[in-house]
Amino acid sequence: MPLLGTAALLLSFDVAPEVVAEHDRWHTQEHLPERLAIPGFLRGTRWVAVAGGPRYLVLYEVADLAVLAGPDYLARLNAPSPWTQALMPHYRGMRRGLCRVRASVGPGLGGEALLLLPDRGAVLSEPVRYRGAYLLEAAGRAPAAGAAASPA
Repeated sequence: MPLLGTAALLLSFDVAPEVVAEHDRWHTQEHLPERLAIPGFLRGTRWVAVAGGPRYLVLYEVADLAVLAGPDYLARLNAPSPWTQALMPHYRGMRRGLCRVRASVGPGLGGEALLLLPDRGAVLSEPVRYRGAYLLEAAGRAPAAGAAASPA
């Protein structure tokens, strides 16, 4: 199944080891549902590194880039919940990328992803392999055939 929408927000990061379980609960129970309640957010997925890092890769598929500069998203971004505020100091090496989707093809959702990060200019670091850990689609959208939301 191709990506939904014409844009995406891609994040990669680590969290302090002592808060991994709490982070995953927060991300599953509060953060993903909160983001997908914003108009234009269509689907969110969290991926966990098979080895190496950063540990997490998160992909939000959005209707278009305007969603990521719109008042609904900015209001949420600028007014984090108490749980969000408690976890943010434990984030390490956060990278955020706003992306246009130029092409997306295929019959289903992949179970693995590969991330290439720039390292010292034009040289790419070693690729990091990720496995899908959690999938959530915006309310009103039927889950993709064969896709199951499973908390990490």
